[in-house]
Amino acid sequence: LTGIVNMLLVASKAYEKGQTAYDKLLEIHERFGVTGDVTTKIDIPGADPAAQNDNKKIAVEALSQIKPGGSFGERFTVVEAKHEFVSSLYDPENPFNDGYRFFLTDKETKKEVFMAIRVSGTEPVFKYYFF
Repeated sequence: LTGIVNMLLVASKAYEKGQTAYDKLLEIHERFGVTGDVTTKIDIPGADPAAQNDNKKIAVEALSQIKPGGSFGERFTVVEAKHEFVSSLYDPENPFNDGYRFFLTDKETKKEVFMAIRVSGTEPVFKYYFF
């Protein structure tokens, strides 16, 4: 649902400027380059659901420690780090509804990269997205 809302927002902004959504896409490609996106998952280890939940908590805590100016691996510098993906269904007692988004700079190419990480609510996995 969030993806649809974001797409409608982009389309409405394009319309306000007299552009089509395709014109806006071309503008984005021109400004940031044409890249693909990658969506994948990381399985959370654990012998049973309780152990997997413990490992989720450890990982979520580690993600919350990533700050601007720091590194994300050896290749990326963190430009912006935000605690995101809090919906109207958010339960403050359940940190597994949380997600994080990062704006990174590739140290090699100097290009900006957007990465989002969230914990799946239905599987013992983290899903992450690179744009």
